[in-house]
Amino acid sequence: MNALSREREVAVLAVFQPGDELTRTQIEARTGLSATTVVRALAALEGDGRLVKKQVGPGSKAPFFYTLAAG
Repeated sequence: MNALSREREVAVLAVFQPGDELTRTQIEARTGLSATTVVRALAALEGDGRLVKKQVGPGSKAPFFYTLAAG
């Protein structure tokens, strides 16, 4: 992983407080990062087990929320 990717991941993690459930759009607004950058950072953080993605509600149109992984 390069340093720039790491910085973006840290920026995304920094917007979370314990118990927060944030959408991708909320994370973009809080970080000022582009949608593409946020999506890449979220995928990396989810893959590392640092964030958990969950869908709220039935159907494919229900929003996804991200929260800090426990532990």
